[in-house]
Formats: sequence, structure tokens, C-alpha cells
Amino acid sequence: MRTLYTRIVLTFVLIALVSGIVGVLLTSLYYQTTLTSDNERKSMEIADGIRSLYEDNPELDLDAYLRRVAMLGFQIYEIREKTPTAAVAYGAPFKHGSLSSEQIESVLHGTVYHGMSQENRRLKLFAFFENSVQNTVGVSVRTKEGAAALFIRPNLEQQIGEIRIIVAVLIGCTFVVSLVLIVVFTRYIVKPIKKLTGRRSKS
Repeated sequence: MRTLYTRIVLTFVLIALVSGIVGVLLTSLYYQTTLTSDNERKSMEIADGIRSLYEDNPELDLDAYLRRVAMLGFQIYEIREKTPTAAVAYGAPFKHGSLSSEQIESVLHGTVYHGMSQENRRLKLFAFFENSVQNTVGVSVRTKEGAAALFIRPNLEQQIGEIRIIVAVLIGCTFVVSLVLIVVFTRYIVKPIKKLTGRRSKS
């Protein structure tokens, strides 16, 4: 009877794990088909706004301007045409990833960089949160010293960091409570079977 109890518990735990994995995959598919392009479009609109505001006010110091913009919740990676090897990061640092010289040159010459949709090879749901310089949108901006390439992404740690922690705690607590309930209620399932087996053995 102990073996039956263990089997039922393990079956429910396996169902919970498989359901969680399938749920993540389906959510990622929904994000990929519905929200990816929308998120990149919004990021591109923000990047265009940052560029337009500076180009409309060329007397602004670009370094000070980008520092202020980053404080509003953005990560910015800037490379100037005259010093292509001297990149400057504004806001929270990018944790990993790098851009090729071809990608940088392309943006410097006016091509828009779509890193959020083109560069990510991970599960799209998690790729959205990837703190990589490749997970950005890139635009060119005109300055007094020549062109500059700006690679921009929202600083999600700053904007929704607390929400991510709350969701993680919620999912973790839900899973733990589910396991406890599985263990408790499985006893009620096994108990009548145990009684029935005991009566048959007596008779």
C-alpha cells in the first residue's frame, strides 16, 4: 500500500512538472507570435524619440543627454563614427553579448538594427529579459562630430524588477503548496483502498 501511495504522489508531481513546462512553452509561443514584434516596435519608437529630441536640439551635450535618458530606465550603448572602438555604456551595464564591426558600421550608415527579433536564439519568453547588447534596437544619430550609433533597450531590472520577483515567489509558493496538497490528499485516496484491502484479507 505504501508503494501505491508513493506512485500516486509521484504521478501528481510529474503531472505538475509537465504542466509547468508545457505552460512555459505555450506562453513563449504566444509571446513570440503576438508580442515580440509589438515590444520591438515600442522600443523602436522610444529610440526614434531619443534620436529626434537630440537632433532637434543639437546644442545639447550628447554624453550628458544620454546619461539623463538612461536614468529614466534605459540601457544605452553608444559608438561614435570617429572613435568606433571606444564604446560608452549608459545606465545599468550590459552583462554580456557583443556587436560585430559590420553591425556597428551598418547602424552608423543609417540602417536600423533589429536585435530583439533577429539576434535572440533562446526561448523568446526568456530572451525578452536577456541583458545583452545584442538584445537592443539600434539607430543612427547626427552629431556635430559626425554620426553616432545608439543601441537602446529598456532597463527591465529597473522598470519591472519587483514584479518579476513577485511572480517568481508566487509561482514558487504555488508549486510548494501544490506538492503539500498532493501529499495530503493522496492519503485520503489511498485510505479507502487500504481499508478495502484489509477487509478482503480478513475474509
